[in-house]
Amino acid sequence: EHLASRFSEGWEPKLELVIDGALPMEPIMTALKRMAEHKVPTKIQLNMEFLGGVQHRFERDNADLMLVKDYLAGPNYHPKALPTITSILVASRHHPLVTVNNVSLTELQQHVELTIQDSSPQRLIRDEMQFGGDKVFYLSGFIMKKNALLKGLGFGWMPEFLIQEELQSGELKTVDFLGGHRFSFTPQLVSTLERPLGRAGQLLTELILDEFTRFELQGSKELSSTGLG
Repeated sequence: EHLASRFSEGWEPKLELVIDGALPMEPIMTALKRMAEHKVPTKIQLNMEFLGGVQHRFERDNADLMLVKDYLAGPNYHPKALPTITSILVASRHHPLVTVNNVSLTELQQHVELTIQDSSPQRLIRDEMQFGGDKVFYLSGFIMKKNALLKGLGFGWMPEFLIQEELQSGELKTVDFLGGHRFSFTPQLVSTLERPLGRAGQLLTELILDEFTRFELQGSKELSSTGLG
């Protein structure tokens, strides 16, 4: 009876989120912790995908929210911008590419590129940051990719928030690519008008936006103190 009364107050029974693995999990987990403190009766399910796999699963499972690096927009999508995330082109300090200045695309393509496998069966979104060489290792997540980079298996893009310590210690170094070794993207928190959010979805949206802003401010302070920013 208690649950029935809570659901009648507008709390949906279940809330499903699909998250791109390139995004920081810390603000998401903090938002969920704050959600729990509200004693919301809604069951929450988190799923992690990569690139086009986020939108594929969002649509396949009729999920409520997706936190996505990029997606194919449509009239029913309702996006909210999250703070910008920067990725850096890096390799191990022992990798030959980090000893070269003004690395050309041809030089890059002579080495193994480490990248993340798109988890969508349709490959909805092409990863425009790949370098087009023949030597490519596709990995299933950023923890595996980070370990592969540290072992010197190849070079690749990594979100800056995941490698701050390794950059500071010198275990990973930037690759001085002529086309640039940094790029930024603005992730989006997306719902759809076809599946309007209930009270739990609206509250979680507010908490996620708030925690990502806090995370960005904290990261900026840390980068300034280490001289990496």
